[in-house]
Amino acid sequence: MEDETKIEESETSQNTDGEATEKTPTLEDYLELEKKNKQLYARAKKAEEEVQKTKTLKQDPSRDDEWREKMELKVAGYDDKEVEFLLRNGGKKAVDDVFVKNAISAMREQKKAENAAVDDSGSKSDIERKYTMEQLKEMPTAELEKVLKTLGK
Repeated sequence: MEDETKIEESETSQNTDGEATEKTPTLEDYLELEKKNKQLYARAKKAEEEVQKTKTLKQDPSRDDEWREKMELKVAGYDDKEVEFLLRNGGKKAVDDVFVKNAISAMREQKKAENAAVDDSGSKSDIERKYTMEQLKEMPTAELEKVLKTLGK
């Protein structure tokens, strides 16, 4: 039996005379095989992890449900901030809640107020933005003409 294992472990090669000679594996051969084995094992493990990852992504129905619910709320007329607020507070079920309705209407009113804010600087001319009325009244005529010419260009 021990002789059989020696035969299995040894390699046969041809010498220059054409005779078969046995070559026993060296420590270097063993280390090289061990290195290749580790590399193959690492590749197999990585591939297995990727397969598991893709399976979990495909099998996660909660992601599909969440996406579907987001789209339904957007179609119902809610913007992104309102949709996120609704999802944090129960999703589509929260739409019927009085407190949630009041919060969304407050959000919409605040958004309207921010958009309706009028910029006063739009009604003033370039000269009025740079100089006050007092500065213009006290300004010498030559300097005032110079300012008017630069703005006219």
